[in-house]
Amino acid sequence: MAKQKKMDEFMGKLENTTPSPKRSNNERLNLSDILGRPINYTYYKANNTYPGEKYLLVGTSYNVEINSTKALKTRINAIDTLLSTHNSIPVSKALKNPQFYETLSHFERDWLVRTKETTTITKAYTQSGKVIPEAFAVWRLILSPVKNIGQRS
Repeated sequence: MAKQKKMDEFMGKLENTTPSPKRSNNERLNLSDILGRPINYTYYKANNTYPGEKYLLVGTSYNVEINSTKALKTRINAIDTLLSTHNSIPVSKALKNPQFYETLSHFERDWLVRTKETTTITKAYTQSGKVIPEAFAVWRLILSPVKNIGQRS
């Protein structure tokens, strides 16, 4: 217990904040506590692309290496084709789609190949709810219980 208190104090100094409040063993963490910001899944839920409360939105992936209109259209078509029949798809399955795989940047390929089998992708949305046709959202399975996921504080 004393060790944990020292660790909390140390982390508080590192973050320039006060230590997090003590939690009982059965109290679930709040996602906003973990990330320091609320996450809004409203548009994913409204468009049936939300993979469920056991998933955390890692981020939206863009290919910044694209430098032509033709390559951009190819990427948009590949993402649309891949996600038009499925609201979400495991990364391992998406990577087996040659049309999709070829539109990925070197970074995206390297990153997605290294993700866990439970990682999934969906369509991506802006903060105002518009679909981003040239991007996809990456979701990771949450290993620890979290309450109030997807709800704004």
